[in-house]
This record gives sequence, structure tokens and C-alpha cells, in this order.
Amino acid sequence: MKTSGSVFVWGDGFYGKLGNFQEEVVGSPYELSSLENMQFSSVCCGPHNSAFIDDLGQLLIMGCGMSGYESSIIIGSEDEKQMSPLSITLGEEIHDISVGNYHIVALSKGGTAYTWGWGGLGQLGHGTIDNVAQPKRVPIKCVKQVSSGTKFTILLTDFGELYAFGNNDHGQLGVGNTINQLTPTRVKKVDNITYISCGVSHALAIDSSKRVWLWGQVSQGKIQTIPIEIEFFKDLDIWRVACGEWQSMALTQYGRVYTWGMGEEPTLLLDLLYIPIRQIRCGSFHMCATDDNGKLYTWGRGSSGQLGREGDKDLPIAVDVGDKYISYISCGDYHNVAVTCETEFYNLCFDLLSMEREYVSKLHILQLYYYDPLKNFQVPERRERTWSRSSVRLSDVKGALRSPKSSPSKKQERVKINAEVNDLIEKVFGNFQEILSLHKNILLKFDEACDSPTPNVYKILQALRMKIEDFGVYIRYGDGYNNAISSLIIMMKENELLNNLISTQSNLASEFYSPPSGRRSFSLLELLIEPIKHMARYTRQLSQLLEYSSDKILQNEIYYAQARFNGILERVCVQNFNLVHPTEILTSTLNEYGHPEIGGGRLEVLVERLTHHQFIDMDFLNAFLLTFRLFTNKETFLELLIARYYDRPVLHEDDEMEVDAVHRLIQQRVMHVLQSWIKSRESGYDFEDRHSDFVKQCTTFLDGINDSSECAPQAKSVLRYLQSGNAIAPMPPIRTEVPPRRDTSLNLGLRSFDPQEIADYFAWVDYDYFRRIHPKEFLRQGWEKSNSEELAPNIVLMTRRFNLISEWTIYEIVCETKEKERSANLLHMILVAKCLLDMKDYNGVAAILGGINNTSATRLKKTFSKLTTKYEGLVTEMTRIFLGDGNFSLLRQLSANIEPPSIPYLPVILKDLIFMDELPDNLLGGGINFYKWRQMSKVVNETLQYQLTPYPEMGADDLKLWMSQRLAEASDLGMNGLYKLSKKRE
Repeated sequence: MKTSGSVFVWGDGFYGKLGNFQEEVVGSPYELSSLENMQFSSVCCGPHNSAFIDDLGQLLIMGCGMSGYESSIIIGSEDEKQMSPLSITLGEEIHDISVGNYHIVALSKGGTAYTWGWGGLGQLGHGTIDNVAQPKRVPIKCVKQVSSGTKFTILLTDFGELYAFGNNDHGQLGVGNTINQLTPTRVKKVDNITYISCGVSHALAIDSSKRVWLWGQVSQGKIQTIPIEIEFFKDLDIWRVACGEWQSMALTQYGRVYTWGMGEEPTLLLDLLYIPIRQIRCGSFHMCATDDNGKLYTWGRGSSGQLGREGDKDLPIAVDVGDKYISYISCGDYHNVAVTCETEFYNLCFDLLSMEREYVSKLHILQLYYYDPLKNFQVPERRERTWSRSSVRLSDVKGALRSPKSSPSKKQERVKINAEVNDLIEKVFGNFQEILSLHKNILLKFDEACDSPTPNVYKILQALRMKIEDFGVYIRYGDGYNNAISSLIIMMKENELLNNLISTQSNLASEFYSPPSGRRSFSLLELLIEPIKHMARYTRQLSQLLEYSSDKILQNEIYYAQARFNGILERVCVQNFNLVHPTEILTSTLNEYGHPEIGGGRLEVLVERLTHHQFIDMDFLNAFLLTFRLFTNKETFLELLIARYYDRPVLHEDDEMEVDAVHRLIQQRVMHVLQSWIKSRESGYDFEDRHSDFVKQCTTFLDGINDSSECAPQAKSVLRYLQSGNAIAPMPPIRTEVPPRRDTSLNLGLRSFDPQEIADYFAWVDYDYFRRIHPKEFLRQGWEKSNSEELAPNIVLMTRRFNLISEWTIYEIVCETKEKERSANLLHMILVAKCLLDMKDYNGVAAILGGINNTSATRLKKTFSKLTTKYEGLVTEMTRIFLGDGNFSLLRQLSANIEPPSIPYLPVILKDLIFMDELPDNLLGGGINFYKWRQMSKVVNETLQYQLTPYPEMGADDLKLWMSQRLAEASDLGMNGLYKLSKKRE
């Protein structure tokens, strides 16, 4: 299969090695027209030359033709400078090429190495120091890779053996001495080598166990004549290394880059941490890397234009080559050559590689952050005491949040729990190691197939031709998925230590692997479903490859892989998930049970999914009815429902009876959706105006349903409800007990009423405000808009009440002229807050604490000094919970799974909704981001659950009268007036 592409050169042009008939420095990538649309299997840059191997196995070289070293001929040309590509024939097809200082090493497809050029130090391997003008065979068979240093050469055979020859003054041959070798000499210290890279005076190698070996000049003044392992890289899955003059690089299978200078320890290159790098190269003092998206990054010295760009030389920065996809890069001492690949088919192959690398990276994160730590999980001998949230009291919260009491657990119970966790780990991660090992191997084959200017498509597809037992790994994983995830969720709820460990690991993974552009989630549940999602990615990617392939052999390979991946996917999805179709798995998100649910799509697709004959998701329906006006309008939604009712479905089967049966089910689902829309509080207001064209259209549709239809009874029921005008029941006015007024005849004060009596009355009134908030008020941050009273009237009212209670709290403290009376009122307000906390009116607690912690109150040092240590600690603890941090973490912990009646602290809810509203409305590939609306709906619906359970009506008439008067007085003063009054007191 042919490909079109371009060759770009830049950097130092001395000797004409850039092939542009000039010797000047080229500071940015320059496209060589002489090599346009040619296909190459290998490219290599040396200090003075550039070499290419075309698709016919022919060698093209440009640059230095004759060196000053005894007039040795380098590239078969007696000219000192070869300004354009010169073709050299070796008599057999060339597979690989490596260029040294003044010598060249070529590798044939049959595994034979050829060398020529200057041989003064034995670097040609012919047993002499003679120069050789024409390619000459090296007496080593079955060579797999060739690598030349400045004045030495190393060959790697198919058997993993290394043979070195040439200059050895720094021990760079690794043969145990510093004597130059004129013939290939075995490097005996290492075996099973898979890759070799030579620098100026040192070399690096990787063996089959992914260990990295180093020899030669390892630091200033220190040489290593036999290979030593770099312990730092153990277990890091290094698959490529590169050597420069003083610096070295290493690349992991996961696309992470490590760099180090001579004598230094390797360092992870954080600037490329979030970029999937697939190639690394070193020049003398500069470095290059390409990523899976075809972008090139350079850094290091740039005095000869070798960076190809302007800007900070110390940072890896992308080089501009337009919209070209760079498939291969090679670095000389001070110049570079890049090859691009520009056909859709090959780009899809690179996408396959990128997809596989990301998948293996996630599996690696799963092992590193979850599997390994969980294997070592043990319940300690003394465990923290747990506390119930069903009837929370402050004493419990203080104990749990400050200094948890410990009690020795029984040994038998501890052993039982540890055994249960071990069983869980075995169930969840049973064949995880098999999957990870399998895909590391696939990724390795992908990388090897793509580690050339033109990817080897056949090798890529052959890597996907897994054995039946390999596919069996996924069958076993899918069969046990539901049971494993359910067991995991149950265990996390029951075992607080386990839950905390998993939460901590999730935060650590997200913190380390999230790019600066935005936080990514690497939760355990999301990583555990990755193997199933990966099957869907393969199915989709192979379908796209099939569209662009005309080669019959390739098509057969693609068909083979696609059929098996699709078969596994369908089996797993049908068996485990009743909320998504196999084709929807990639756009799905996870619910609280670890099951995938719809993540987004076009409006028509969402409506089709809403009325699907097979998959019923009530959470999806409720979320859609609450939020659909944010991405469409009611008229469009109704039209789509009507069309869905009448349009016959298109099935793969031609059975008319089957089509009729499915159509009837779809019609019933349409009626169910319409009935839910009209009758629900969240969406029924669309039908308030019974005389509108919209309601008339809906009425006409319902009235037109044939009496013989199975949906007729349901349609008539919905029609009667719609025509009755009950779609929206008006909310009664707020239960303000007595309009605010002043009554000087009331001879009462704050302490005339018991704290519990005040709290009971408060909670009753707070609930009346809270229950009125309509679901639509929580959407699109209406409470912050200029027309907030129109968009979120009840949230605005509740916010005003919150502020008024805070003002009243300050007023009750500062209104007293005597210090003792102020302290008594302060204590009374603290006790009211404590009673509200016990009653779970968190909004009321926060309002009072807001007043107590206001500057107008806290500046009264003498007043606060009268509090005993007990009550000072009480107010401190409540403040820490409600006002301690911007994320309300302690309050969230306190209020999780609380039983009603309760009134949530409104700012917590609004903060979460603001965060979710900042998420994009649409998916990257187009379509509605329904994950955003589902998450918002979840927060809203959880909040609305507390509207269903009221507090009992409480409060005597004298309390109501007194309270209305005091609230009015506090409001009249306002915060400025209260502060002035506070300054008069102390």
C-alpha cells in the first residue's frame, strides 16, 4: 500500500547534508521537493550526512562525500560535498541504515550488515584500519539492528546478542577493556537485547525484561567498560533509548520521557507528561520527540537552527510544520530530517497506536494506584469508631472529626474482614494481569510496526489477530464484571478504611496525571470499565480502516479482528448492562452502581434512546425532562416524540411481525414519556396555558390516536389530565406567621424563649421557604443573573432570609448594653444553632453562625471571653464544619445520606451546580453533553427529596409576634448600623 508524504530538513547545512543544494543554516523545517511523495522504510542523520532507504530498498545519501581522514570516500562519491541525494546500490534490498562520523552501516533485509567509509579505528569491522570506498559485508549473520557511534559500531542480532567494533578509548564497546576492536567482538555481559543506541562515547541497550544497560563514558572522568544496569528504570517498561554527546533519553511504553546528563540520575520530563510520546531522538546537544498525534517537539542547543523554531530552548516546544503528520524523525549532530505521512489510512493506523497507548496507560494507572496498594490492604488491630449519620449530634461529629476514639477489634473479626477484602481483590482484579500483559505485547508490536517513516499495516493488524484464549480473557472479565463491581461498591460502603484508601488513590492519580488544561478523573470504577470500552474503540476504529482499505488481504485481517471484538462487546453489554446499547458504550458515563449510562449525542438520538423499546432508564427520563429546555425547546421535543410515535423502526431483520412488535413497544414508550412530561412538577409547567398552540398540538396528537391502538386508553387518560388544568397546582403563599410589625407592649427578650422552641419555629419557617424552590430555579445560575427574581424567585427569597437571620443574630448580641447580658444572648444563640444542627436544618445553623462570626460580633472580645471552654469549643467546631473550607468537605461528610426532615445548606448545592454549569454543553465530536445535564439533575433531585418531608408547625403566638418585630428592627439597622452599634458596646 502506497502513501504520499513529505521530507523536511533544517539545521546546519554544511557539506550539503540538507539536500537543498546549499550549505547555509536553515532555521525552520524546509520541504525537500526532490523527495516529495516518496516512501521510505528508514531515515538516519549522522554528523555530516543524511541517508534514506526508499520502498524498493535503495539507499539515498547526501552530505560529506570525501573526508579529510586520509581522503576516505564516505558515500561512494569522490566529491567532497554531495549537495543532493545520491543513490547507492548494494546488490540486495536495504532494511536499515546508521550513519557515523565518517562511516556508514547498512542492514539488508536478509540480516547482513555492510560498512564503508573511514576505518582508521576499526569501526568498519573488517579486521583492518583501512578505508573502504564501497559497501563491504561484516562477518556477522542474522543482524537485526545496526547502530553507529561517532567512531564505533554495534550490531544487534536476532538472538539478542551484541557485537561491537571500532574506537574503545572510553570503554564504549562494552567488552571489558579500552582496546580498539577491529572485528566484531561479543558484548558478553548482556543477553536478550531488543534495542541498542550509540552516542559519541557511550551506549545504551534494552533487554527483553525492559532493563536498561549503560556502558562507556558514564560521567566526567569515569568510564564503564562492561554494561551495568540502570536500576532507576526497573519496572518502568522502557522500550526505547537515545544517546547524544553528553545526554541520554529513555521512553516508556506509556509515552513518558526521561532525560539525564552524564553522571546524573534520570528525571521524568514533566513538560511532556501529558503528551503520548512515541519517538525520541538525540543530536549532539539537542533532543527531539514525536507524539502519537504527529507533532514534533524540540529542545536543547539551537545555535545552528537545529531546533527548527524560536522560543525557550530549555522547554520542549512544538515545531510548526503546518497540518502535516510527522511519522518519523532523525537527528544528526546539528541538523534533523522529518518524514510526514499524509494518507487517511495510515493516519488511522497511527490513531490505533495512540488509542492502544492510552488504554495501556490507564491499565498501568489501575495497577499502580489501585491493584498494588489494595493487595497490601490490612485492617489494623485498632480501628476508628464509626458514627451514624441517621441522627447526628454534635458530640458524635466532634468525636469523628477531631480525635476518633479507638477500640480494639476482635482478632477473629479483623481476620474475617481482611479475608473478605482479599476475596474482593481477587474478584475485581482476577484476570487483570492477563489483560495488562496481553495489551503491553500488542502495544509493543504496534510501536515496532510504526517505528519507521511508513507504518507496517500488516504487522499492526497481525498484532490484533489474538488467539482464542486471548479473547477468552475478555469473556471472563465481562462475565464477572457485574458481580465484581457490585461487591466492590458494597464493600466500600461497609468498610470505611477501604473506601478512604480508594478515594485517596483516586485523588492522587487524578492530581498527577491531569494536564494543566483541566482535571481528569481516574476513579477505580472508570478504570475498571476501560477493558469493555476498549472493545468498542477497536470496533469503531476497524470500521473506519475498512472504509479506506482496498487491499483484499488487509480487508480480511480487519474483518477477522472486528468480528471478534464486536462479538465480545455485544455479549458483555447485553449480559451486564440494561441501560446502554453496545454502540453507546463509548459516549456513556458511569452511575453510582458502576454501570454505564447515556453520556450524550444528537437530540434525535437522545429522544430515540428515551423511547427505546428495550432499554428503560428512569434516571435518564427524569434528567431529560428537567433539563431539555437548556439545549432545545418544548416544540421541537414534542415534534420528535410525535414523529417517533408514527415512524416505523428500521431493523436489521426483515420480519414484518418483528417490526410491528417493536413499533408497538416504541409507541407505548412515547406515551409514557409524554405522560411523565405533563404530570411531573419538574416539567408540567410547559402545559400551563391550555389555549396555547403548543398545548393544542399536543391535544390534537392525543385525540388522533386510533381507538384500536394499544395506546388508546393511556392517551385518553393523559388527555383528560391535560384538559382538566391540573398540570400545575399553584403553590400557596409563604406561611409568614405575622407580618413584621413593631409592638412596644411586648415585654419579651431572646432568653424568654427556650433555644429548642426557637429552633423548632425556625425549622418550620425555613422549610416553608425551601419547599417552594422549583427545580428549574437551580438551572443556568439564574440566582446570579440580573433578573434573578424572575428566574429563581424562591432561591432569592431563601437567600434574603438567610441574610436576615444573620443580621438578627448580630442584633440580639449587640442590642444589650451590659456585657453580661450580651454574653448570655451569645450563649443562647449558640444553643439555638446547636438545636438546629440536631434537627438537621443546616441552612439555619449556617445563618446563625454567619452572624456569630461576623466582624460586628467577633470584635466584642470581652463578650466572647465570658464563654466557657465547653461552649467556645462548641461554636468553634460548628464553624469549622459549616464555614471551615471553600469545598465544605466536613459538612458534606456530615450530611451524606442524612434522613429527612432536613434542610440542606443552600450555598453547597449552588456551588456544585455552578461547577457543573461550567462544563461544556456539547461533546468534542459534536452532540449534546448529556453527562453535564444528568449530573445537574442528580444534584437537583437529591435536594428536592428533602422537600417531601415537612417539619411540624411550631411556635407560640408570642414567639411569632416577638420574632417578627426583632427581624424588622435588625433589617432596619442593616449591617452598617449593626457595626456602628457594636462599636458603641466595646
